[in-house]
Amino acid sequence: MTLRAAIAASLSAVLTLTACGPVEENPGPPGGVVYVAPPLEPRRNSSPSPDVHRWLEASASVRIQLATLREELAGLQQLHVENHFDDFLALDPDTLEPGQLYYLHHFLERGYFRIEREILIQLLESRRARAATSAPAQPAPADIAARLQAGLQRDETLLIDLETAIARYRSPGDEPFQIPAILTETEVADFRTKVTAALKAERLKISGLDARIASLQAPP
Repeated sequence: MTLRAAIAASLSAVLTLTACGPVEENPGPPGGVVYVAPPLEPRRNSSPSPDVHRWLEASASVRIQLATLREELAGLQQLHVENHFDDFLALDPDTLEPGQLYYLHHFLERGYFRIEREILIQLLESRRARAATSAPAQPAPADIAARLQAGLQRDETLLIDLETAIARYRSPGDEPFQIPAILTETEVADFRTKVTAALKAERLKISGLDARIASLQAPP
């Protein structure tokens, strides 16, 4: 499982949302499309109680926020989708051109190798802490307002997790970096030594983070 997939799984562990489409592919001959009847709309009380109306409004507002945050998170993850940062961990600085060295140094400075790991650790630790402090599972309440309230609490928890992930993805900033136009051989050699040391230290940090992730993902 990739880090992004693990992050998504941790986020969705709080609340699972399902959606059905109107059509599905027919896997067998002669092919084509099988039309599926849309799900029946649940009957709604035309004049809900004030408590139900209040929880419905609050839930709708939070769902809008969730949709916005999911979209923002996907945009921030795109940088990690397009750049396979872990591949850079295996590079040998002694074999890189000066321009490549500066790119690697930039990635190391911004912490791109650790962002997704640190997000996943924070989410897993939060989930474990919530599980330790949560009350024993109770039967689903029959009262509509109580069910709406419980659903809203789950949505708000997911909201916090999404905001946490987004804040960490945004932490490196987006300021551009520059590669010096002219470098002497001595400057390149000194910089190569600096990058080599930074990469070695980063590999040790990554090893520790991966061990922490494996520990948190293991069954209690």
